[in-house]
Amino acid sequence: MRALKYDNFKNAILKHNFKNGLIMTLILTEQDLCDFWDKSETNGKAFCYETDFEFAWQGILLNYGSHCGWNVELREGLNIGVQDNKIIEDLILTPAEESDSHWWSLTFFLAGKVRTILHGLTDEIDELVGHNCLCCEVGTKETEFWAAEQFHRVYLGIDPKRLFAGLTEVQLAELPLEIRQAVIDDRPQPYYRQGRTTLEMQQVLHQILCCPFQGLMKRTYLEAKALELMTLQFVQFQAQNSPQENLPKIKQRDRDRLYQAKEILINHLENPPSLQELAQRVGMSDFQLKRGFRQVFGTTAFKYLHDYRLEQA
Repeated sequence: MRALKYDNFKNAILKHNFKNGLIMTLILTEQDLCDFWDKSETNGKAFCYETDFEFAWQGILLNYGSHCGWNVELREGLNIGVQDNKIIEDLILTPAEESDSHWWSLTFFLAGKVRTILHGLTDEIDELVGHNCLCCEVGTKETEFWAAEQFHRVYLGIDPKRLFAGLTEVQLAELPLEIRQAVIDDRPQPYYRQGRTTLEMQQVLHQILCCPFQGLMKRTYLEAKALELMTLQFVQFQAQNSPQENLPKIKQRDRDRLYQAKEILINHLENPPSLQELAQRVGMSDFQLKRGFRQVFGTTAFKYLHDYRLEQA
């Protein structure tokens, strides 16, 4: 972490609001977090480790919790990382400015719940365990709401222009439309889409977290797993019948109903309701439920139930 003034973070602490005697959510910027890290590093409570292709960090941050993770550069245009935090207080991470990064992220949520907003692109979106997202933040500002709990993610960083350089037109046609456009266009567009983490993806994620190698062999192993994970996700997006960008935006009220439908299925594994019964219970039509469930969770309601049963077996 680069050395930065600590005053910004102290100012952020003052953003605590008191109402009816209760401390409200802490508001931070990424700059504040960097300052906070530098303070902990100076006090010997945080450290970083770096090699030619790997960067790792671990530390205890006052009023924040523990913060650790690693990132490995795999090949031109591709890296992989893990972030594992234990937050002791609810906080809001606010942007300082619009992102100018052309990198895409493919993120898998393993623990914790984060609510995010890409201003001008999405409404509030819950990033939950068992799901993942493909995202390009260029030209947007992101605000994240972190709950006071463990927060664990695996992510791939993808620069489509570099990673897929040299592919023929026929080969490019096999990529998801959004990635293909990012390779071809000089001006990438912001994008966000969620998918469901399948059993096959979970197995690859487990192998990534339990990598048995060090040094060059670790890098080679993680590159193979990252490409496998990316392939599984791209195939899932390609297989979905209705591209999300052509579907109407789901209102938060309907999104809540879809999550309610998912919970009903999970709570009635042995004797699930029919699609018509499920739609009636959450106050939606059959068509709204089928279309919305696929749009939010990346699969049909009963394929979701089938996969969930396999995961629990």
